[in-house]
Amino acid sequence: MSQPPAEAKFRRHLVEKVAISDLCNELRLHPTVFYLWQTQFIANGARAYKGSEDFRSATLEKKEGEPEEKLSRKKEVLLEIRP
Repeated sequence: MSQPPAEAKFRRHLVEKVAISDLCNELRLHPTVFYLWQTQFIANGARAYKGSEDFRSATLEKKEGEPEEKLSRKKEVLLEIRP
């Protein structure tokens, strides 16, 4: 999976612990630009988790309905078996 350039640079700071000053010197980047990326990254971070919460909610709702469906099916089978 390819990362956008700004994200890859920000990730180097977070994961590899590269100092912001060193990273900015290496990339010929003004620190203000880096801090702008950081602000945007943090602000948009909640969106990354929103999808997983929706997925978990849908999965939980599905699991909550499964026991009733199984019980209903068992009752149907018993009614068919009994004379």
